[in-house]
Amino acid sequence: MTKIGSILAASDLAGASVEVVRAAAKIAAAKRAELHVLHPFDFPSETSVPGARMSATSFPDRIAEAEAALDAQIERVVPAGTRV
Repeated sequence: MTKIGSILAASDLAGASVEVVRAAAKIAAAKRAELHVLHPFDFPSETSVPGARMSATSFPDRIAEAEAALDAQIERVVPAGTRV
């Protein structure tokens, strides 16, 4: 049988993704695999959305916000002892 070394789950931080992350964590724990959780987000440029105002949030700030939100979701959903 092939050993599974890692599991990848994508999360948009919405309610449905909580179940996705929870299920991936259960699989990772059962297989003794490492869990990787990905959170994609949009950060439109001024040219990608005509007439839209740019947020005052910088790219590094947006990344920090996304990482903090994802860390909070992982802390709530992933059982202790799961390698993340």
